[in-house]
Order: sequence, then C-alpha cells, then structure tokens
Amino acid sequence: MSSIKLDDNHDLTVENNDLSLIVSGDEVKQILLQKFKMFYKEWFLDTSKGIPYFEEVLVKGPNPFRIDAIFKDVIIKTNGVIELLEYELDFIPNDRRLKLYFLAKSTSGTITFNEVLP
Repeated sequence: MSSIKLDDNHDLTVENNDLSLIVSGDEVKQILLQKFKMFYKEWFLDTSKGIPYFEEVLVKGPNPFRIDAIFKDVIIKTNGVIELLEYELDFIPNDRRLKLYFLAKSTSGTITFNEVLP
C-alpha cells in the first residue's frame, strides 16, 4: 500500500515538484490520524463517518468505557492493523482534548501512536 504523504497541517507534501508518497507503517498511522481528526457527520458524502466528539466524547460526564470502545473500534477496523498491543487514553479537561497513546501491530510492522486529539 502507498498513499499521498501529508504534512503536519494535512497539506499535500511536494518534493522535487512531485507529490510524495508514504508507505508501510507510516501510512497506517497517517490514515488513523485522519480518522481521529474527523468529526462525526463532518464529511457530506458519508455522514456515518467520524468520531462522535460532540455527541459522546466532549460532553459533560462522558462514559469512559464507551469512549475507549469508540477509539479501539476505529483502530482495529483500520486496514493494515492486525492487533492492538497497548492502549491508553487520557482526558485533558481544561483544553477539552484527548491524549491517545497506543501500540499496534500492522502488516508493515509496529505502529506507535502518541498524539493529542481535538
């Protein structure tokens, strides 16, 4: 598998006047990051896609078990992910953000993910 490489601002990466490609575990990590940053019903072509941040995650008195299930489901159902080895999700209440760390086995090696999400 290979995809077009995106930079930290999710813009296309161009090197030598050509689009850069991303391969192996970095590709799976990029796909996961895109999925985690998409809000539920954000994409008009398929409103069933996205994380229900406003509906279930960033609400008063969220259910941590349900939130874990949402994120684990996204990870496991991503093409290229074979197994979730480690998982930790922490809430940052002042910023209304989440810190997500996980280690997953993929078809191209081990993925280490450690990001703060919207």
